[in-house]
Amino acid sequence: MVANHAMRKVFLRSLREILRTYPSLDGIDLDWEFPSAYDRERMHLSQLLYQIRTEWRREKRTNDILSLAVAAPEGIALYAYDIRQLNLYADYVNLMSYDFHFYREDTPFTGLNAPLYARSQERSLMATFNINYTVHWWLQSGLEPQRLVVGLPTYGHSFTLVNPLNHRIGAPASGYGKCGQLGFTTLTETCECASKFFKPNLSYDAESCSPYLSALQEWISYENQKSIACKANYVKSLNLGGVMVFSLNADDLRNSCSFMPNLKYSEKPVFPLTQAIKDILRESL
Repeated sequence: MVANHAMRKVFLRSLREILRTYPSLDGIDLDWEFPSAYDRERMHLSQLLYQIRTEWRREKRTNDILSLAVAAPEGIALYAYDIRQLNLYADYVNLMSYDFHFYREDTPFTGLNAPLYARSQERSLMATFNINYTVHWWLQSGLEPQRLVVGLPTYGHSFTLVNPLNHRIGAPASGYGKCGQLGFTTLTETCECASKFFKPNLSYDAESCSPYLSALQEWISYENQKSIACKANYVKSLNLGGVMVFSLNADDLRNSCSFMPNLKYSEKPVFPLTQAIKDILRESL
């Protein structure tokens, strides 16, 4: 679509009709995963953003928000986006800073979904797979801090351990875990799975602000109130644009996590992660 001027016009017209039909909408968020270095897709994305912004100015839509979901890894972002153009046209750039580790055949070991920092034993490429590295890469590449919104997950990733006695981070894994779908597990699913075991091992990696649990061959990287608060405070400390939650329906909807003694979920039994983020960011207002 973006490579064809006529098709971009059709897209712009459909946006205009949607915003007129639903005037309560705050704006639009573009989620293209991902523009490539080929076929000038990076340039075409910038042209689309320019055309949307120009159209809104013509229609006096000065309060509408234009945001863009972007890749976190440097290896993708370097070729996918003209960051100077994002500063000109996007109100917010939503960093998809999660899925740093999940089961794949070429990475058959456990890992954390959204670590805040690299762990001390991580080196080279592995030391870049964390929120802090990607945030600073985007800032050093020229994105204005007030536009950068850090994505935090409410879901986790499950793995099947090769050896149940080896349940550390980086332990060999043979596939997705039984919890969730293809390794994707909502917080509710994580807690309901954990409740089936008499005594799951609940662990917290302080270096990366990330919890994980294991029981028999099941291993899950997830978020709890402690980890999500750590990451929200990080965003606040850098005066960034805010936090993007992915996603509300993956948070704990049914108070399924109240049995976990170290999470204090009984204080806020519904949507505990989203509520924790909201509480911390509101403190700065």
